[in-house]
Amino acid sequence: MGNCVSKGTDSVLATESFEAKYVVGDATLLALSILFRELQALPQPFDSMLQLPFGAVQDGMYHEELVLVTQMYRGNTPRCNDAMEDFVRVLKLYANIQHPNIVRLIGASWDVPHFICMVTERPERGDLATLLFNYGEDIAPTLRVNMMLDIAKAMAHLHSRKHPLLHRDLKGSNIYINAKYRAKITHFESSGEYASHFSVLDLPAWTAPETICGHHVQIKVMSTASQWVNTISSTHIIIKIVMDELMNCQAPYAEIPEGRKQRELVNLIACDGYRPSIINPHVWPDDLLELVETCWRQDPRYRPTFASIKTSLEHVLQNMVDI
Repeated sequence: MGNCVSKGTDSVLATESFEAKYVVGDATLLALSILFRELQALPQPFDSMLQLPFGAVQDGMYHEELVLVTQMYRGNTPRCNDAMEDFVRVLKLYANIQHPNIVRLIGASWDVPHFICMVTERPERGDLATLLFNYGEDIAPTLRVNMMLDIAKAMAHLHSRKHPLLHRDLKGSNIYINAKYRAKITHFESSGEYASHFSVLDLPAWTAPETICGHHVQIKVMSTASQWVNTISSTHIIIKIVMDELMNCQAPYAEIPEGRKQRELVNLIACDGYRPSIINPHVWPDDLLELVETCWRQDPRYRPTFASIKTSLEHVLQNMVDI
């Protein structure tokens, strides 16, 4: 997805064409419509948003509720048109996903000429990566395992839909935490159905080894509709990486010098079998450590599903006592 800037008459035309192309006759989008003037606290200047891949994500207020606002420029160019297609896809996807561990979509605004906005709830404690960096060691192990369970519940829900979805970019910065330390996943810009192409996104630290190598591994799982569907087991490994984040309170592979990461991390993971490790394993129960290892099995066919991970984490929590 990309950004685009268009000024003057092109922007006015873009406003009209967006409504005519996407909104008119679409009950889903019509139900999402909110007025831009009802959004507050958007201090980030437009020029600082241009380098972001999917607009700017920033805090805002809507009817006295703290929200996340994703803004994206629009115009009348092919690049802008492609970006609009993706933006509308994400809006409709969000509108059809309702789960307590998935960030709630509040609405969307397109009544100003320069950009459109997607508005979602903004859990109070912010994103998980920042929370762990600043306060991770102060968060009790049981709370952190409970966050793992919340994430597994959200992912199991996505995989159990009639048309199962891959998140494709699950990591600490795309998980938000509310005041009660409950986790909610967000940022579905890269999501797609199981049959879609799966690519390495962002840093390879959150990517399965077989995906880095370009292998498209498929297995069969049972959906909630009791029908066999094809899925890619590579996604099950990503929660292991997120679990590492929660247990270590730092990004995966943080022990590798920063200068080597971009240049060597792909080879270390895919070719040398390098894996992140738990810094203080004695803090965690054996059944949790065993679960983490099963999620990292070399053969993706033998990794647990998210439904199985959810059940295992429920058992871990039942037996845990804070140290």
